[in-house]
Amino acid sequence: MKFINALALALPAVSAFPQALPPAGKGIQIRDEDRLRQLQESHAETLQLLNGGVVEARGDDLSKRQGAAVAAKAVRGLAGLFLVPLSKMENKIISGIADKALDALGDDGQEIIWHNHGRCRTYFDTQGGGNCETRTYDRGSKDRTATHEDDNCSWIDPPNNDPPVVYYEGDQGIGTYSIQYTATKEHAWGGIPNTKTCEVQGLCNPQYVFYRDGYNIVLNTWESQGEISYCQYSAGENCRGLCSSGVKDQFTSGGIRWGGDCAIPCADEAGLPEI
Repeated sequence: MKFINALALALPAVSAFPQALPPAGKGIQIRDEDRLRQLQESHAETLQLLNGGVVEARGDDLSKRQGAAVAAKAVRGLAGLFLVPLSKMENKIISGIADKALDALGDDGQEIIWHNHGRCRTYFDTQGGGNCETRTYDRGSKDRTATHEDDNCSWIDPPNNDPPVVYYEGDQGIGTYSIQYTATKEHAWGGIPNTKTCEVQGLCNPQYVFYRDGYNIVLNTWESQGEISYCQYSAGENCRGLCSSGVKDQFTSGGIRWGGDCAIPCADEAGLPEI
């Protein structure tokens, strides 16, 4: 059982964002205004819940769900990973599924989880306050299966503006997701709990949100930093995090290049496991 299978929620199999997806493996940045508006609303609800707020649960049976409140839940034992249900669920179901995630870490014997070819993965980097690159890797792939390069990540005038959120879809095996860099050396964005500033000049500490039917999965990369020594000592069963981030090149022209690698949920890891 893959580790994100254990995070899936028992929700109606109705797409929250009906769309004509790009061909498999042809990942794109989402620019359609209607599509962006849907995702931006879902993203705003997600951050509201992460900040301890509540939203009205949505679902098909409004007579049963109207007025019901939902809340975000940290996955115990997986630092920086959160379930954000947008529909009402029993806490015992969410807790039971989340707890099963711990049992699945390192289940295929490869020690370093963020380089484990048996999982979906991402690589991200940025330089000089922009020049962002995001790569994703489908399960079983040694080489990247999608690459996005753009400057839409640049955080202009941090004291007075929120950092931008960039949305992608169509990456082979990954599904719809967004990435938002949350910090510079001088500023940590207050719109997400527990952000922290960078150790070097430029952008750092992205948050990923993976959009599912009725719920989202959030990965705060800075809170999910693993340690290679723990991976090796535990034979991959407990790396203490899903990511490894830091300076990639401090001597390159244009400024320090900072980035990281993470294990992330695959798009097909969305069914309720047997527990």
